[in-house]
Amino acid sequence: MKNEHLTDSDLQKILFGDSDAVQEAISHLECCEECSIRAGGYKNIFEAVGKQEKSKFEFELSELVMDRLPVMKREHTFTKSVIKLLLFIAIPLAALTVFLFRTGLSDLFTGITPIFFYLAGIVVAGLILFNSIDVYIHFRKHMKVLDIY
Repeated sequence: MKNEHLTDSDLQKILFGDSDAVQEAISHLECCEECSIRAGGYKNIFEAVGKQEKSKFEFELSELVMDRLPVMKREHTFTKSVIKLLLFIAIPLAALTVFLFRTGLSDLFTGITPIFFYLAGIVVAGLILFNSIDVYIHFRKHMKVLDIY
């Protein structure tokens, strides 16, 4: 038998019938008057909480929140249509170009000095950096709108 009293979590495990409750703790609870009194207090609290009626609100929370959110404007569909049309044309043209000039492409890249590859890498890295900054600024604007509410 334990000389120390049970902790609150041990008492709650025993009262909830948790399978992790050690048999030694259960036998201590049966013998120890102080732990039995504390367990009775927890049991009364659990019963009182269980008897309480669940709260019913007179309003719909989702309606209140949705009314306060800003209305998103739909992007112009003409712009999306033009982009899709250009991609629809550009991808097959790029594939056709690679197919027709596949033998000459390897010669093209062998004749280029490494400085051009480095320059192209710098340009790509710069574009990625500027695009990332733009996405971050756009994100911060949206967060400010949400912080207002």
